Amino acid sequence: MILLSMDYPEPSSTGSGPPTTSFVRDADGGLAGWYLKRTLGEARYSVEPDPADGDKTNPSHTVLMLHCTNASFAFWRYDPFEPGPRTLLCWEWKANRVPMEPPAKGLRLAPGQAALTQEAASPIQVIIGFARLPRPVFLHYTWNGVNGLGSSWKNTQNVNLKDLPRDIPDGLRRFPLLSAFDKLTLEYPHIVIESGGPKEGWVAESRKIRDDYQRFYPNEEVPRIVLIGVQPTTFGAPLGSNVGEASIRNLRFITP
Repeated sequence: MILLSMDYPEPSSTGSGPPTTSFVRDADGGLAGWYLKRTLGEARYSVEPDPADGDKTNPSHTVLMLHCTNASFAFWRYDPFEPGPRTLLCWEWKANRVPMEPPAKGLRLAPGQAALTQEAASPIQVIIGFARLPRPVFLHYTWNGVNGLGSSWKNTQNVNLKDLPRDIPDGLRRFPLLSAFDKLTLEYPHIVIESGGPKEGWVAESRKIRDDYQRFYPNEEVPRIVLIGVQPTTFGAPLGSNVGEASIRNLRFITP
C-alpha cells in the first residue's frame, strides 16, 4: 500500500480542533470527501441510511458498508490537526463475515501477544496517519478473526521518492519536509481491538490516541494527524476464507 501516490481531498475542518468525519453519498453514489485507493481486486461498497435511525433524510446518519472478496482497498480522508493528550477516536462497527483462517505466512497470535511482523486478513480496519518523518506512521485498529484480542504487530514498507510520478499529487505537496529525503519507510503498527466473529450487532469503540501511539513509540510525543482511513483487506486469507463484510458508522474524533 503506497499512500504517497494519491491525492487527498481538502480538509473538512480548520484550526487545531478535531475534524468532523462522516459518510455521505455524493451525486455519483460515491463517498463525498473521501478518496478511494484500490490496492488489489474489486472495491465493493455502499453508503446507506442507518436502518436503526428514524431520520432517513439526515445525510450524516449513514452507514458505510464494505464487501471485500480476495481484495484490498481503502478510503482516505485528509484531515490535519494536532491531537491533544485526551483526544479520542470513536466509532461503531460490525462484521457479518470475517476471514477465520490465517494466511500462509501468518501466525495465530494469542490475546495480548506482540509480534514483529504479521500477515493478516481483516474485514475492516480504521487507520490514523501521522506526519512522522522520515518514517510516517499509519496506526491500524484491526478487526481480525485469527489473532487474539489485544495482539499487535508492526509491518514496514520502503518507498523511494524518486520512483514516484513526476506529476507529484497535491496530497504529497502538503508534506514540505519531503524534499529533504530521498526515501521514506512507512510503518504500519496494528492493534487487534475486535477478535473473532461474525458479530451482527453494533460494537462501540473509543480509543485514546496517545496511549495507542505510545504503545509502539513510548518515548515520543504524538505527531500531527493528517489522515483517517477505513480499509478491508482479505486477499491474504486462504481460498474460501477470503471474504469479508463489515459496516461502520459515526467515525469521529473527540476531545473531552
